[in-house]
Amino acid sequence: MKGFSDSANAVEAITQEVRTTSVNGSSVERGAYHGLAFIATVVAYTDGDHVVSLEHSDDGSTWTAVASTLTNNVPATIDAAGFVGCHVFDYLGDKSFVRPVITSSGTTTGANIGVHAVRNAGRYAGANSLAD
Repeated sequence: MKGFSDSANAVEAITQEVRTTSVNGSSVERGAYHGLAFIATVVAYTDGDHVVSLEHSDDGSTWTAVASTLTNNVPATIDAAGFVGCHVFDYLGDKSFVRPVITSSGTTTGANIGVHAVRNAGRYAGANSLAD
């Protein structure tokens, strides 16, 4: 029997660190995976507004914002200490490349935020597929 980790692959898209300015995350190629989710981890919050959103691309170089119909729980606005923890959201679109974006404003000391991407359920046998 296959477990979740047999068909999943996780990558760091935005390094976990204190954010006082905006940042574009690393491009995540969907490749041979059907599912793609992002986990934003907020370790500490002191001030400012930090909006976590997604952009997608066909070629990995020209980016557009992901429409709200192609995701859930995004954009996530982190604007109070009550948002410390993990925030999970799915990408439901069909573009080849996706990246997270953190837009920060009104910060002095900011918030400690990072984002990981989890690709799941390989499309083809042999590519971490549940069919293996």
